[in-house]
Amino acid sequence: MVVTEAHRARSRLCETPSGRSREPGAGPGVGEWVRRAAKLWVAGVIVFVGAGAVVRATRPEAPRVIAGLEKQADKGVEAAWVGRWVWSRVVEDGQTTLAIDDADLVQKVGPSGWPGCPERFVCTRYGLRSLVLGADGTFFYAAHPETSSDFQAHGSWAAGRVWVDTTFSCAHPGWRRPPLRAALHAERRGDALWVAISRGPLTTLPFAPAPTGRWLVFRRVTRSRFEAIFPRLCQPSPGRPCHPRCFARLP
Repeated sequence: MVVTEAHRARSRLCETPSGRSREPGAGPGVGEWVRRAAKLWVAGVIVFVGAGAVVRATRPEAPRVIAGLEKQADKGVEAAWVGRWVWSRVVEDGQTTLAIDDADLVQKVGPSGWPGCPERFVCTRYGLRSLVLGADGTFFYAAHPETSSDFQAHGSWAAGRVWVDTTFSCAHPGWRRPPLRAALHAERRGDALWVAISRGPLTTLPFAPAPTGRWLVFRRVTRSRFEAIFPRLCQPSPGRPCHPRCFARLP
């Protein structure tokens, strides 16, 4: 057979990548299938990566944890505020309107104890405000009126803010408040911690986000002293037992 230029061109079209000839009209060779598979794989990767980018772009951003609001997270915790504190003064517009010393925190049973204390009630002279700001981010605040009822708030803190996740009262087991986030403005002045409070009543959590001219002034105490002066009186009622933390160690 005479090999013409047309035959040579046709033969080249029928060569496989290995250089071997295949029959004209036959299906794609192995090399061709490999090339096609490679192209499909690359296209699939591009589509997958692109889809991932779209998902990431439309996915809501994960909530950012504020340092110090998790246990064992000390970033953002103001070291000068750390400690166990009990109130010593209420200051309004630069004037001390109430001063509390150790003798005022002694618990006495009425009516022979502190003036105005009801019969068989356990009272302190002016009540008690207690605050714990832990180095690990632990937050605790308790308000006791004169009759030693307790209104406790437990949670976490970082400089400038507080997250309260649990509230309860041992004296009033039915009392609860929803979780809340509150601002906290405090200043360390010498050995005392000055905490800005609102102008309203001394509520269970009276903190203010900025100075108002009204302050709770706290003094630092040891753990043993903190536990000794803290009134813990449980009054369960039918269907309302005392909160388990009423019997746990204080923060």
